[in-house]
Formats: sequence, structure tokens, C-alpha cells
Amino acid sequence: MKLPMTWLTIVSYRDFYDIPRLILASDREQRFWVLDSTFDEDQDEYSTSYSIYFAGDDLHQAREKLESLVQGGSLDASQVLPISSFEFDGTNRAKLRLISPAED
Repeated sequence: MKLPMTWLTIVSYRDFYDIPRLILASDREQRFWVLDSTFDEDQDEYSTSYSIYFAGDDLHQAREKLESLVQGGSLDASQVLPISSFEFDGTNRAKLRLISPAED
């Protein structure tokens, strides 16, 4: 499932560096998404892309998927998109949206 091109509400986030780097967000239909921009120890910087995971339509299960990533687990990314494809609200903490469509 692809991330919709609408404003998503940031439910929670971790690893804030200029922008949130690990995000749990929901769309208008209360579907949940995890966006992860990992830190590369070798490069000593964050990825320039988000790996995007569909986390279902249950908040509790979505939080479990987010926590799984935090604990070093893995999920199957449905998309990988450049961070430059996103727009954040003025605080960089409440909402974000995809502004450039993904290439198929």
C-alpha cells in the first residue's frame, strides 16, 4: 500500500534531527504509517530517504510495529522516498505530507 498524498498527523516520533527521523503517522481514514530515516554510523549522518511501512488500522498494533523497529527488528518497506518529497507543518512535529508523487 502506498502512502497517500494528503496531510498525515504525526502520532509520535523519535530521533529528531532537523525533522523527525522515526515517525508514526495516521491518515484521514485512521490508517497508520511508520516512516524511518535511519542513522548510518559509517557515514555519521541520517539517511536522505524515509523507508515507509504500512502499519495497519489499529493504533496499538501500529505502535508495536514502531517499537519493533526501535528494538532493532525489521519490517518490509512498502516504499522508500526521498525526504525532499515531504512537506512538514511549521513546527516539523505535528503533520507532514507527500508533495512529490512516487515513481512506479
